Amino acid sequence: MITFKMVVNQLSETMILLFDLDGTLIDSKKLISHALNHTLEKFGYRRLTEEEIINTINTPLREIFAIRAKREEIPKMREFYRRYYLEKCLPKTNIIPGIPELLKELKENKIKTAVITTRNEKMAEHILKHFNLIEYVDTVVGHLDGRKIKPDPEPLFIAVDRLKGKTSSSIMI
Repeated sequence: MITFKMVVNQLSETMILLFDLDGTLIDSKKLISHALNHTLEKFGYRRLTEEEIINTINTPLREIFAIRAKREEIPKMREFYRRYYLEKCLPKTNIIPGIPELLKELKENKIKTAVITTRNEKMAEHILKHFNLIEYVDTVVGHLDGRKIKPDPEPLFIAVDRLKGKTSSSIMI
């Protein structure tokens, strides 16, 4: 049986592992969809279909809400969504099995790690704290106004720069 320790021992201390948050570290897709649709309904808008939700993956909240909402409502909707997700959905979110052990093993072996997400950076940090993962992650790069998001490589470059590494020795998971 292959263990985390066996895999981690094959990595170099100069490597950087870049993890996505949703779907890689935590199982949150259904709850994100629920929170999006709950927010839309709360503000009097039609729910997104499953196909529309799939098409919004890696899209900032502002742009998702702009599909349905009036421009002036979007900041209130974003705030409502974030509060609702943190209060109602995060407690129901599950961590992907084995992730805490993997991140701990990487940290113990001095392998640098980053979380790259389209979520708001502060919200991503809050989620990592909730799951007691923040102590095993060296940096978090999330969405901020004016910053490009995945699939654009800018967030990856930011993480690698923060960790004083090289893109040639970085792996996105």
